[in-house]
Amino acid sequence: MAPDADTYTMYRGVHLLLIVLPPLRWIFRLLESQLGNEDQETRNFYRYFDVYTRFLLGDLWRLKALLHHPEPLAEEVLSELDRLLDDCITQSVHKSQIPSNTPYYKLRLFMSRWQAENVESKRLAAMHPFIHVGSLEQRIALNDTIKSYSDELNLRYPEDSFSHEDFQPPKKRRKEPSYAVGYVASSLYEAFSSRTVCTCHDSHDYAARIALATYRSYNESDDAQKLTFDAMICLDQESNDWRETHVQVSANKPKASGVQFLLQADRPENKTAKHMIHRKNLPQRQRIQEICKLLRSAFASKLQRLNLELENDVLYKAQSSKTRFSADELTNVISLGQLISSGASGLGDKVKRVLAVLLSYGVLHHYGGSWLDPSWGRDDILFIRSASAIPLRPYMFTRLKKPQRKSASIKSTGDPDDLDPDDFPIHPYPDLVTLGILLLELHNGKPLEVLAIELGIEEEQNVNAKWSMADEVLQKIRIDLPDNYLDAVTACLDPNFGSNSETEDIDDISDEDFRRLIYTEIVKPLEDELDQGFGKTISVDDLDNAAQTMDFGSWGQTFKRTASKELDSPSPSPPSSSRRPSRISGSHGNGHMHHNRQKRVDKQPHIPRLISIVEKATGFSRAKAIHAFKSAEPVVDDFELFDDASGTENLSQKSCQQSDAWMDMFRSTYDRYMTEEPTQRVKIAVLDTGIDRTHPEMQNERIKSVRSWVEGHNGEEEDLQGGDVAGHGTHTTSILLDLAPDADIYVARIAVKGPVQPDQIAKAIHHATSIWQVDIITMSFGYPRRLPTYPLLEQAIALASSSTPPTLLFAAASNHGGNRSRAYPARDDRVLAVHSTDTLGNPSPFNPSPLPDRDNLATLGEAVRGAWPPALCDLSANPEATQYKSGTSFATPILVAQAAFLLAFARQRLKAEEADLMLRTAGMRVALGLVAEKRKEFKYVAGSLAPDGFWGRGEEYVRVCLGEAVRRS
Repeated sequence: MAPDADTYTMYRGVHLLLIVLPPLRWIFRLLESQLGNEDQETRNFYRYFDVYTRFLLGDLWRLKALLHHPEPLAEEVLSELDRLLDDCITQSVHKSQIPSNTPYYKLRLFMSRWQAENVESKRLAAMHPFIHVGSLEQRIALNDTIKSYSDELNLRYPEDSFSHEDFQPPKKRRKEPSYAVGYVASSLYEAFSSRTVCTCHDSHDYAARIALATYRSYNESDDAQKLTFDAMICLDQESNDWRETHVQVSANKPKASGVQFLLQADRPENKTAKHMIHRKNLPQRQRIQEICKLLRSAFASKLQRLNLELENDVLYKAQSSKTRFSADELTNVISLGQLISSGASGLGDKVKRVLAVLLSYGVLHHYGGSWLDPSWGRDDILFIRSASAIPLRPYMFTRLKKPQRKSASIKSTGDPDDLDPDDFPIHPYPDLVTLGILLLELHNGKPLEVLAIELGIEEEQNVNAKWSMADEVLQKIRIDLPDNYLDAVTACLDPNFGSNSETEDIDDISDEDFRRLIYTEIVKPLEDELDQGFGKTISVDDLDNAAQTMDFGSWGQTFKRTASKELDSPSPSPPSSSRRPSRISGSHGNGHMHHNRQKRVDKQPHIPRLISIVEKATGFSRAKAIHAFKSAEPVVDDFELFDDASGTENLSQKSCQQSDAWMDMFRSTYDRYMTEEPTQRVKIAVLDTGIDRTHPEMQNERIKSVRSWVEGHNGEEEDLQGGDVAGHGTHTTSILLDLAPDADIYVARIAVKGPVQPDQIAKAIHHATSIWQVDIITMSFGYPRRLPTYPLLEQAIALASSSTPPTLLFAAASNHGGNRSRAYPARDDRVLAVHSTDTLGNPSPFNPSPLPDRDNLATLGEAVRGAWPPALCDLSANPEATQYKSGTSFATPILVAQAAFLLAFARQRLKAEEADLMLRTAGMRVALGLVAEKRKEFKYVAGSLAPDGFWGRGEEYVRVCLGEAVRRS
């Protein structure tokens, strides 16, 4: 809400500048548009004012939290601005409550009048009479003062000296969860396990599954509120007879009135005079002494859910209700281990982030309790499959046995001098290590052991093997992890978790404070990561309900459970002969391997494509399982060309015409500014599928070299008879030939259609930088997940961006919407990631989710016209051999063309050292940001000559603005 008209007395210094400068910029822009061509001095004043205030406002917003003390230059700027205003403003604003002796009195009256005139179209007429720009010397003095202040702020607080975290948008504030859930859950386990001793002569192998949830809605201060746990209990694992169980636990002593249950007789349809059953004649609940008798008596009605209540360590059975699952569904489970082993990268970002939060809450609530077995791992996290979906509701599997509460730290016994320190884990919290490993595996879609092999990490054979392996993997893939996710995993694997200079012994802190540490350091960052990506559609506070409606196997899409009558029908897929989920490499809880431990019997019906690879690995040894994993057909390609975005195959004629008009608009802008032949041509390397030289457009003399790194070639000159069999490279290259008419093009064929190993691309990048010595490299492809030769590509990108002179790298973000994050190399900070828009700048639906602390550059990527191999065209209907395509693949060369435009302009109009700065990633990012308009959470870059746009302000404005921007980048 805007300030009240008479509240401007409260603003001082920096805050007053932030209030005053935006309306003055708006007014001066309008005044400039009304000037004639003869008044060039005033026009230049307005333009310089716009440039310098643009940067000053950016600095002030960036540093607002740090600038608490009086700023002498801020006061000087305010004084100069106050002198702009005519004294007549003091008589025009009546009944103002601003005292006349208030500093910058005229400025405050100006803002009061500005706020009072709330009709934008009338503001200029209302405010113009009060503005007096003064003499030429006064104008120069004002702009110089604004520029000096901005320069000083950049000198004192350079942008590179701050991390992303210093200035990213504030994160949502949430109340902390209840830390009593863990104690209540432990009491439930103890109540179950203490009743496993029975009087019958059979020996039972009791097991249970408890649903993992946040329980954020639980309010422990409300005595009437009960904690509800959803679970499943099994009498004998070999029989695989599971019962859905619903348990209400009173954390506080029950009130005298007791707990009331809705009996069948209470239903309105049963309340007739003839058949009325009086509630007082029925037992409210039955005390349970033995789990055995409870389950045996209930097996006759498997369609009923057991409703239990625990009060004061006494377990009661209430009246059963209809189960949500069919009998087959309760045994039709899939483990997280199976999903990860089959390639969890196909699950999508939303599913991964939601599951990460739920898993972290599972550790938060059950840490130190018996629900977490000492060797729990990915195979103990289960999901119940229905006939049509896999609800995103994880269950933790455990055996029911006499409770032996785990210690949060390792405490030695006996004479400490007789113990070998290497016999004890370095990390004192094995449950946190396991969670950290699960988070790594979930993000990368591969078991830790496979990741280690791909990264060249040798497995140790000691108590610290798993932790050591996970820590090495983390160090090598840190760049791939989002910031919040990285913070959570780092905290999990930190052996000094919770320790700081003020804490002498963390073992002395209370259980509640330790759980609070887990929430603050691990759970909350994962909540923030989920909120930043999907906060508009998923509420963390309502995650328990929302997750149950997401389909694990369909990118987290919402589904509705089938009707109850359908639940009674058998599963359409017959069970396989395998009755136990396989363990590819055992568990990974406390560092010990458990290759032969069998924990449950689960029928294995047909597994959808998402998890089909698991069946191939069933029963294999570790080496064979890894071989099967690596040789099986991947769920998603390891290498993708980001074209033919979903839903854009049948482009309308209107969208194609609009795209052509957009391209014409950019050509007009380019021709207006680039009127002379450049003395130094921009050199661009296209890393793609090559080009089809039979196409007339590909016979252009500006294509200086075509080399190949596919089909056994190692950078040799491409055979003239060879060509682009995919069309992708021909299309992207033709865009650059069209929109960057003064650039020389170098083509590196790094793929036929795919896939291609990262080391081949690394060789092409090295050739482009060292032999061709290009200015820009464009890459319209990406890797959704890490491959063994990733480090070679990372090294090549690092060398290219830091060489002298440096090389700019652009890469397509990806085409999978919110289902996947940015692909690599687009997610590398040294690479400019490119997203797609329509012709109006609206972000394309296939873009990945924008990152909150990045620029999220975007440009036209829908219905883009380009050349297409004649052999792939019907030349009778398409004699020009062109295609209209959509995807971030085609937005990438368009943004590269705009970058080449900026670089060419800088080389002609700016100082040499300023132009050279634009070859740095930071310099080009800032330059493109000047051209961009904010559209939702993306920065839309377009070459428009609109009067209020960057290119529409004239050459002098562009020159000054661009020079200032790159100088401070």
